[in-house]
Amino acid sequence: RVRSSAASDVYKRQKYRIFEAEGDSMDDGSRNSICDGDKLLCREVRRDLWLPKLHINDWYFVIVHRTKGISIKQITAQDDSGNITCHSLNELFNDYTVNLDDVVEIYNVIKVVERSMRL
Repeated sequence: RVRSSAASDVYKRQKYRIFEAEGDSMDDGSRNSICDGDKLLCREVRRDLWLPKLHINDWYFVIVHRTKGISIKQITAQDDSGNITCHSLNELFNDYTVNLDDVVEIYNVIKVVERSMRL
């Protein structure tokens, strides 16, 4: 017998997607890295939760930009105008700012669900 609970009902209504990482901008060699080819389970952050502040200290984010495509970043700051600072773990990449008006969707990276062990 299975019981339904509010938690499972909420889980069913949330949108999850799997994204595949491309490139090494989130790879600093640490165990927190997201490596090229990693498959990531991600949960959508509803637009009504973007402002006044995202929970930036808890997650990496997949950011779907209106014109610049999809990126995986750490968000290190958010101002009152909806500008977010996107940070790569790899120090070869510079931080940049995006306004949330230019973003179509945002996802929290929940976990790496597949990683190639190829050397």
